[in-house]
Amino acid sequence: MPSIDIELANLRLASSPEIQIRRTQAQALKDKFLKTLRRYQSSESEARKKYQGRMERQYRIGKKTRLLDCLCDDRLLYVANLVFAP
Repeated sequence: MPSIDIELANLRLASSPEIQIRRTQAQALKDKFLKTLRRYQSSESEARKKYQGRMERQYRIGKKTRLLDCLCDDRLLYVANLVFAP
């Protein structure tokens, strides 16, 4: 019966110190990988927020520029400068 022999071999290996060392090493590698993955996700999220902020600023600047381009009258330009003054 080959299946019984395989099961006995697996039981012997499960209790051997070599398997315990391998499990410990595998767990350490898994923990290190997950830590690196979380750090990458965090930096990716920060980069996305920076990019979104940049795009919002560009949109506001473009919107302001288009509005000022449309204003031809000096009085309207004066009012627009008062409204958009920092």
